[in-house]
Parts: sequence; structure tokens; C-alpha cells
Amino acid sequence: MDSVTFMTVTPSLGSISPMSNSDMLTFQYYLADSLDFAVEKLILNMKRSSITPNYNQQSKLLKRIVIFKNYNQLKQIKSVLQNQDEYIKGKCAPTKEQLELCRGALSMDFGKDTPEMNQGHIEVMCEEANVSQFINNYLQSEIINNKRSR
Repeated sequence: MDSVTFMTVTPSLGSISPMSNSDMLTFQYYLADSLDFAVEKLILNMKRSSITPNYNQQSKLLKRIVIFKNYNQLKQIKSVLQNQDEYIKGKCAPTKEQLELCRGALSMDFGKDTPEMNQGHIEVMCEEANVSQFINNYLQSEIINNKRSR
């Protein structure tokens, strides 16, 4: 990942809308109680290792990946957000600037005629990152609301 400057465990792919929907809203995630996330935490916490991301890389990575406590929380959040999929789609549409930044980053690793450089592919990647960030913000607001209600 990141032009081979660090490694990460491949996150799972989830969808707010049903997977059969051609216009689905996808996101990447880890389950905090999984072996995958335990290995990811090990990589993130290694000191002075060539496979460990620096602070900036780690921050960018964790914005794009949702970390659910467990499978039950994943199901619960998906159930709540499915009712808002049109709203979320509008909020998570990539900006022109975001698309250009992504295209520029991808162009360092892929030729302009490769599938990865396809406009549709870039749009889906950016939307997926935005959906993950939307869910992370939602989870954060839930934590804050739960603390206030105590």
C-alpha cells in the first residue's frame, strides 16, 4: 500500500445498500474482535519498521476504514443506515478536487489506459472512502450522544 512504503491487512468490503443493487454504497471495514484487526494493530504499533505507516499515512488509512466493535455492531449500523441510502449517496458524492487528487495518486502506480485509471473506477473509490468517513462520523456522533445521555 502507498507505493510499497507500508503494509496493511486488506479490510473487508461492506455495503449499506443490498449487494444486488447496482448503485450500492460500499465501505471498507475491520471488526475489532477479529484476527485481521489484531494483525493490523500489530503492524500499526510496530516501532521503526519499514512496513509500518508514518503518522500521516496511518491517519489517512484510518479515515477510509470503519472499525466496528463486532459483527453485531456492523449489522446494526447497516440496518440503521439502509433507510438513509439516498441521503448518504448525496453526501458522499466525490468532489471534482477529490477525483483529481485520486487520479493523480493512481497515475504514479498505473498507466493511463489501465482499468484502475477508468473514471468510473476512480469515482467508486472516492465514494467508498467518503462512505467510510460518513460511517466513522456517524459512529463518533453515537459515542458522543451516548455519553451525553448518561
